[in-house]
Amino acid sequence: HLYQIYELANIYPNSGMIKKALTEFYEDRIINTEELPSDYRVLISILVDIMYNNPTSISHCTIIIAKILEHSPDDIGRDIIDKIFKKYEYKANTEYIEIWLQRLAIMFYEDGSTELNNLFDSRIYQKVLDSTISLFPSDWINNSNRNNYNEPSIIDVELFESMRYQVDDGEIDVLNRADNVHSG
Repeated sequence: HLYQIYELANIYPNSGMIKKALTEFYEDRIINTEELPSDYRVLISILVDIMYNNPTSISHCTIIIAKILEHSPDDIGRDIIDKIFKKYEYKANTEYIEIWLQRLAIMFYEDGSTELNNLFDSRIYQKVLDSTISLFPSDWINNSNRNNYNEPSIIDVELFESMRYQVDDGEIDVLNRADNVHSG
């Protein structure tokens, strides 16, 4: 089934059909996974190739990879994350993938660990860890107002903490609802 999605992604890159097919794959084969599948490396390899060549599918592929790895030891999860980073090493504009890989990495690394910090260098990653960091320039705001402006946190800390241990079965549904809002 996943190989058919891979072929579809090669024929119709960035098509909405890819996300629909990935959702069906997730619901049919992955959602009830209670242990690391024996073919996890093959599945993840295909998913990474799909998302590498179809950036609109990054969110769906990452959720599926996270679910596949949910019951794996940390060393396996870290190895997979390292390999994904190596794949994206020379690709331009990778901050979007970093956001999604952070979703995956929080399952296998301690918050603020040196290993985790070495993986990510984007400003948005730093903002997740430290809400005092500014993402947006504020030099255009006059001085008296700038002192009163505090850029809000970009994450729900409680939800972030719950994502550390498992993939919520509704995560992919949230993505599909968001896709429908933006396309409709």
